Amino acid sequence: MTPIPRRFRARDLPAAVAAAWCARRRGGQVLVEAGGDADLVAWAQRQELPLHEVVGLDGFEEPLAGPVPVDLTPLPRHGLPPWPPSDDLAGQWELLSAWLVTEGGPWMEVLSWAPEPAAWLVAAALPSEGCRVLWRLPSGTLLDSAWLASVANALIPLKIVVAAADLPAVVPAGWWVVVSGDPALISAALAQHLRDDMPLLLALGPAQPTTWPRSRAWEPGQGAG
Repeated sequence: MTPIPRRFRARDLPAAVAAAWCARRRGGQVLVEAGGDADLVAWAQRQELPLHEVVGLDGFEEPLAGPVPVDLTPLPRHGLPPWPPSDDLAGQWELLSAWLVTEGGPWMEVLSWAPEPAAWLVAAALPSEGCRVLWRLPSGTLLDSAWLASVANALIPLKIVVAAADLPAVVPAGWWVVVSGDPALISAALAQHLRDDMPLLLALGPAQPTTWPRSRAWEPGQGAG
């Protein structure tokens, strides 16, 4: 049976684009009332999402106000990383992101979007579709403090990976911040924080030798590595 298309008002375009992004894997089509942000529509078209603007649309759904529960079955409860280890920081990132893409299931979105204005809006809307978001930003990205504050205030559990040099001088309250170049520590911290419902800034510093014990789970609040 063909799923009934989801319908959104123009004012709820970020939620509509997030729904269309998830529909790539889950199936279905998303309709949105014409007249929304043209730049956001253009961004969705570049991603080739199943999103269609319609004039005179009705029968809208109301976007959820916040994130919804996520199926975290693939992540072990003991908090240790389930992906293969590497003593190389770049290699560890490749191994963990590949594992999350293949084993994480439909609840996991590993993003490498360019930090365009539309991308910030859609990333913040994705958790309302029932998924965890892990977004690695390119080195040199300017993190907007107002956006960080809005995410924290709305308790949106985004997991953002940045270069340590790109961290703002002051991170708004409500974010966990982990700074390290130790591959084992980065891996352990991410395995633990993917399970929680708080936003995370995981800042990758210069590569360091592995000193964090692979058999030790990360406990939030342990600070920088």
